[in-house]
Amino acid sequence: MKSLAIFAYNEADIIAKTLGSLEQAGLAKDDKVFVLINGCTDNTFEIVAEIAEKDKRINPVKIDFGDKANAWNVYVNDLGIDDAKIHIFLDGDVIPSENAFFEMQNALDKYPEALAVSTLPKGGRKSEGWAKRIVEKHGMPGNMYGFSKETFQRMRNMPIRIPIGLVGDDPLLRFLLLRNLDPQANERLEYIRPVETAFFSYESFPLNTLSGLKALFKRQLHYARRDLEHAILVEHLIAEGIGAMPRSADSLWPSLTRAIFMQEKLHPRFALFPFAILKTILNPKIKMRAPVWDS
Repeated sequence: MKSLAIFAYNEADIIAKTLGSLEQAGLAKDDKVFVLINGCTDNTFEIVAEIAEKDKRINPVKIDFGDKANAWNVYVNDLGIDDAKIHIFLDGDVIPSENAFFEMQNALDKYPEALAVSTLPKGGRKSEGWAKRIVEKHGMPGNMYGFSKETFQRMRNMPIRIPIGLVGDDPLLRFLLLRNLDPQANERLEYIRPVETAFFSYESFPLNTLSGLKALFKRQLHYARRDLEHAILVEHLIAEGIGAMPRSADSLWPSLTRAIFMQEKLHPRFALFPFAILKTILNPKIKMRAPVWDS
């Protein structure tokens, strides 16, 4: 059995296509799919609920709080099928390639030392270079990846919870997985196995329109904050251990300006950091709260 978590935030335009692609990717009749519809202001939930009426494998999960880290915690700690052979996580706006789920499971079977498997991007402007870096560095993009049964059970039993509000779950998960879930251990690349025959396709922002440029600017703000949050969180976990994982990302903010100076090479997008600070301060959701969800 496979257990899937699909993260959906205002994905009304594509979520039906994503769910429709699961069969060719390897979804079997006894698998379970949990669509984590978090903080949506469109009709994503209604679309998924209508599909679920015809396909009992699909389970729409409405989460009031729009936050991917919180949705990840809800799935891992409350929803995921404990004895599933593989747990697959994917974003609601990507399309998995044919037989991708089988290829991911085959890699876990072939490489028993692997705690997780990652997949490669396809179709975007920079997907070729991105895919090359994933293979070389054993990266794990959050668009689509998988945990073995044993890894998932360990995460649930520890338990591991991503800080609510953290931008970018994938850098933190890669950091932990490459250290066998112990931030104070040495990195071992074999703990994450890139699957070069499993892909996720996505659409790049059009750069010849104002809306595309706005979306690109917003994404760069997102990445600037992600990189700085990750730098200070990793330093904290290495010093204090996994038990010191903060509950929410807002507790990291007093140290984020110092994180700039921790970078060996400053990326140009760090110039956007002041805008990221302002955007976060003005965000009414910055006061994190406990997860609230309804199935």
